[in-house]
Amino acid sequence: MKPNTHTAGAHLSPDEQGLLETMPESGWKQSYVELHEFWEKNGHCSPFESSVRDLGHWVKEVRHNRHEGTLDHVQIMLLNSLNFDWESGAAEWMQNALKVKALCVGERCTVSRKDDPELGEWLSDQRAANRHNRLAKARTHYLTAMGILHEDAN
Repeated sequence: MKPNTHTAGAHLSPDEQGLLETMPESGWKQSYVELHEFWEKNGHCSPFESSVRDLGHWVKEVRHNRHEGTLDHVQIMLLNSLNFDWESGAAEWMQNALKVKALCVGERCTVSRKDDPELGEWLSDQRAANRHNRLAKARTHYLTAMGILHEDAN
């Protein structure tokens, strides 16, 4: 694997650089640059591997701060530019939904718990959550649009 030799922030767009310059100096800016570099390398914003544990903790804190309303508009814009997952586990949830969709045959979407116990359990959990109105509306809509849930399932 080639070592990272570019300078911090070297791949930020001019818009991102301009937004960062409007912010006061803080650890937030440095963590954002680290997340941006992680995103460039991995294609997602969920750094929870042991090698980037501190960045993972920062991401968790950012999600909490948005929930509490303490992130400013510039911070939200910057994170949205990376398709930041505001909901913990969103990337994993989406991967599971796409795996199920790939297994659909016609209008039938089933996953054998024998063949893939974890994915089968995940699908069962999504359907149960939907039946009990505990599945987020966006997720219900997405799974329905993919043909995994049916509108009459409620």
